[in-house]
Amino acid sequence: MSALDKVDHFITGLKPDNRKEVDYLNCNSLKTAISAAQAYERAHFGAARRQTAARRDGPEPMDISQVTTRPTVEQCRRQGLCFYCRKPGHRISDCPKKRQGNEGAQRM
Repeated sequence: MSALDKVDHFITGLKPDNRKEVDYLNCNSLKTAISAAQAYERAHFGAARRQTAARRDGPEPMDISQVTTRPTVEQCRRQGLCFYCRKPGHRISDCPKKRQGNEGAQRM
């Protein structure tokens, strides 16, 4: 098998994008074809591997089922809770917390 036959045989086993690049470079020896293929892989797929590793080592996703959420308006209505502070015994129009938070705005 000649050197060019070895290069052609090597190129046929490459991924399509890598194959185009190595074929475009017209490598005359198997050694240069391998070097070109490795350089292409590092340039185009090395970053993807680093990003995948970074995602894997990143923060751990939280379990949404463990999060306590505020009651919805419908739940407040059924349980007789204030829509603003979510406490029983009064409505949003009489909410003491809402009045405390808006004192500056009411004095205008």
